[in-house]
Amino acid sequence: MSDPDSKTDMSIDADTLSHLSPWLEQLQVASLRAFAAALQTMTLQTDESLFRQGDKVDSLYIVLNGQLEAASASADEESPMLFSIHRGEPVG
Repeated sequence: MSDPDSKTDMSIDADTLSHLSPWLEQLQVASLRAFAAALQTMTLQTDESLFRQGDKVDSLYIVLNGQLEAASASADEESPMLFSIHRGEPVG
């Protein structure tokens, strides 16, 4: 799992945020600015997990670049990929 303290200083402005996804475009400018100001960014390395099945998740994550893959929990290393989460899509 990713270290929760591995946040970066990359900031996201309201205009960039509004173009990530149709559900974000619907927010008013003031709400987008407040949302953007509250964001903390993090970077995952290839094959690094954001969280695992059964973890307590209390945050909303939005993919800014790349994609995430959701896989079923399995004892083996070859867990099948269930679906992908793409740029602008929320998870958590």
